[in-house]
Amino acid sequence: MGARSARAMIEKDPATVIKLSTLKVACQDCTLFQLCLPIGLDKADLTLLDRIIKRRRPVKRGEYLYRAGDVFESIYAVKSGSFKTSTITEEGREQVTGLHLPGELFGMDAINSGAYCCSAMALERSSVCEIPFSQLEELGAQIPSLMRQTVRIMSKEILRDKRIMQITKNSAPGRLAAFLLGLSERFRERGFAAQEYHLSMSRIDIGNYLGLADETVSRLFTRFQEDGLLVVERKHIRLIDVPRLQAVARGLSERASSKVYIGGGMYSKPPTGQDAPEREGDTGFPSWDPIYRIGVDVIDRQHQKLFDIGNRFYDAWRQHAPRAGLRRIFDELIEYTTYHFAEEERLMQQIEYPALPQHRANHEELVELVNHYRTQLKGRTTGAERQALEFLGTWLRAHVLDADRKIGVYLAGKKRSQAGPR
Repeated sequence: MGARSARAMIEKDPATVIKLSTLKVACQDCTLFQLCLPIGLDKADLTLLDRIIKRRRPVKRGEYLYRAGDVFESIYAVKSGSFKTSTITEEGREQVTGLHLPGELFGMDAINSGAYCCSAMALERSSVCEIPFSQLEELGAQIPSLMRQTVRIMSKEILRDKRIMQITKNSAPGRLAAFLLGLSERFRERGFAAQEYHLSMSRIDIGNYLGLADETVSRLFTRFQEDGLLVVERKHIRLIDVPRLQAVARGLSERASSKVYIGGGMYSKPPTGQDAPEREGDTGFPSWDPIYRIGVDVIDRQHQKLFDIGNRFYDAWRQHAPRAGLRRIFDELIEYTTYHFAEEERLMQQIEYPALPQHRANHEELVELVNHYRTQLKGRTTGAERQALEFLGTWLRAHVLDADRKIGVYLAGKKRSQAGPR
């Protein structure tokens, strides 16, 4: 029976639709309805699609659905559980190419060659819907929306592969953070808990997938847990600090990410008292004051310029300047900050300042953070301007009143000791 005649029969006999729709495994009754092929199909089209789908018996953990080189016959949709796809490199090593969750299709990479390029193995007890591709093509000729959805899913898979390629260019912590956040988003799309989930892939598979040694993955999980980013209980993952994980995924170190201003200050809480915001929603910004002098003229002048640039940024923000204008001021701040830090370190080297290594490390961390906020401004992150201002205000106060003031105290003491007793 052709697809068109089958649809006509269904439309004439509503009882047929009712009978098929009551099937426990019918597409329209599936909780993954909006993630898989059926999205956008009407009831009659769904029933036609449902007729060609084969519900496979549960697949045991470690069992293969197909192996690389097998003749391509079907694509698969994960109904429950998860699968990994992998291939064998020329050196004979396994290379994990994908992790597939409920509602996702796989096996489409074989459409062109006619043979599966990868092997697909269940990572846990799983179930799939098998969709014979030849029948899907025939049905797609009658239901344009079905083929549009197929192409859309293939495009989505291509974009996901591209993101994975980009992730593997990150630092090791950035790769793992991005991977965990990506899983969180995919679970959220499926209506599952986004910040607490079961990780079916082994540490070895994760490392293989991300281009990391499994020992590195284990160390990173331990470090992330120690830094309060997440909690790991065997394969159970609970994300604790998503904003900081996002910062690590964007390239910040775990140490620097802990000081990104999100609900708290980099060095302290938001200003209070006479430094408090003038009105609700206003961050306020410190102005240069003699109290910030450390007693080294050249450094004091540089600090004053940093305050001036910060206040120009603040004034432009208050006047609702375009983000491009704010970025130009921030770029000036980055350039001058780099120059200032180099001058400070040169001075500390000259006076043999004992805390130079720690100060230099702090400078590197601050440059990393400033670049982070520049990236936020360059993008379309909501509230990026406010966060940048809050960061700048707390940083300037702490940088000058705490770390740099110690340089002035040390230099003054050294001059007194060199002068000797009067």
